[in-house]
Amino acid sequence: MTAAREVPRLMQEFTRGSLTEYTPCRFTDGEDLAWALGVVYADFLRILRFTTATRAAPGFSSR
Repeated sequence: MTAAREVPRLMQEFTRGSLTEYTPCRFTDGEDLAWALGVVYADFLRILRFTTATRAAPGFSSR
């Protein structure tokens, strides 16, 4: 599967997974907040690594 085809699936997993679990952010403990930020950021990075390849793909639209 090409990188461009991975993005929609990864975005769906991100939205249904960590983003839903950790937002809205209402943590009062700094450690809990740091953990949530780390999890969401790591999941986001899984998607971000494909953006350069996606932009280079023929027919890519940024809209």
